[in-house]
Amino acid sequence: MTNNETSDFRLLREDGVLTGYEGECPEDLDVPEGVTEIGDGAFAGCGFYEVSLPESLRKIGKGAFEDCCFLHETVIPEGVAEIGERAFAGCSNLKTAILPKSVKTVGKSAFDGCIWLDKAIIYGRETEIGERAFADAVALRIDCGVLTGHEGESPSFLEIPEGVTEIGAGAFAGCVWLEEAVFPESLSIIGDGAFAGCIRLERAEQPYRSRENGKRARSGELLLSENIREICSDAFAGCRLSSISGIASKETVASDAFRGDTVFWIENGTLMGRFGDDPEVPVIPLGITGIMDGAFRECAKLTEICVPAGVRVIGADAFRGCPKLKKAVLPEGLDTIDDRAFADCPSLEEMDIPGSVKLLGISAFRNVPAVPFELQIKDGKLTGYNGPCPDRVEIPEGVTEIEREAFGNFDSDEACGPKEIAIPKSVTKIGDGAFSFCEDITIVSQNPAAKEFAEKEGIPVKDR
Repeated sequence: MTNNETSDFRLLREDGVLTGYEGECPEDLDVPEGVTEIGDGAFAGCGFYEVSLPESLRKIGKGAFEDCCFLHETVIPEGVAEIGERAFAGCSNLKTAILPKSVKTVGKSAFDGCIWLDKAIIYGRETEIGERAFADAVALRIDCGVLTGHEGESPSFLEIPEGVTEIGAGAFAGCVWLEEAVFPESLSIIGDGAFAGCIRLERAEQPYRSRENGKRARSGELLLSENIREICSDAFAGCRLSSISGIASKETVASDAFRGDTVFWIENGTLMGRFGDDPEVPVIPLGITGIMDGAFRECAKLTEICVPAGVRVIGADAFRGCPKLKKAVLPEGLDTIDDRAFADCPSLEEMDIPGSVKLLGISAFRNVPAVPFELQIKDGKLTGYNGPCPDRVEIPEGVTEIEREAFGNFDSDEACGPKEIAIPKSVTKIGDGAFSFCEDITIVSQNPAAKEFAEKEGIPVKDR
């Protein structure tokens, strides 16, 4: 007799096949070693809470545990090769089903009706899954740490188990009912199109990061960690995500990972950059205190930007070179507009600089029609200019140095600056490339230093 067998309960066996039982079912079943098969319908409708299966088991027959509605836990041992049709169908309280690599086939409707099955994993690379085997659940296919796909219905909530290091290409593509996903600490790669077309996915996070800083992912947020090494092309294309946080660097994310959307990269209240498509009128999330250097640089489609209240710093080159930008709304309380923040935005005609701005960087509004032309001079050094540059510029007496790139633009092939510049006698030093890309410029001066510079740079010069 086994641990379960009593005068009221006895297992029926024939040549290693457990065919059924006699008597009243106990709450827990311990199938003895030596049993190689559980026969068709052997325990259908029994009231077991837990079932322990032996290492000798090789097959679970059709309907073997069908309608065991109280069963909530069983471990399928390594060595089982076949799970028959409807083997666990109707086990409405079953919470876990782990299928080892040895399982070759899972029959039709094997886990149909397991409505509380929230952890189902298939470890066999080539396991054949029958029709509706996981009709009311989702089963994850995992091979050597790579989550390669899933079986069953599209879930609304997905929790990927610890140990998974990669979510493979297209693993959850088109799961239109998926709204939230939780990733393990072990995850490092999210493959091509892994969640593409998950049109309701609006929240995903690695929970250990959330625990350590008390933060949870907000609606629209992808909250990750520096363990993530790569987010591949189209990984989240077509999802409802609007921001990403926690990644180590911009290079972690493929430029088209969020194809069809604009997703902001935010760290500790600073908007670091963006991924996905260039926006026309982006909605920057509330709670941002700074916009990082180059965050919207050369955003070809940007036409209007409203910087939200609370932003105190706009970094260098943040909106530089946005050719279609027409309107910028800047909040009161803004403290710093750094070097070239809005430089070379030739369509920007509507903008007011708040009175709260204390630090205006070099050439912050160079070639911007919304502000008047003005040379930037400090301690005798001409560092740059703001506004649209006229064809002729007269540098005032008293300026001793014209700094590197004051009228130049090393990062662009577009011509800028004046056609003619008058340099006074007080100038003793002109930095390399001070007039780079100033098309057809002529220097007007009797200053020896200016003439020497003009000769070195091949710039025409004429006397005043």
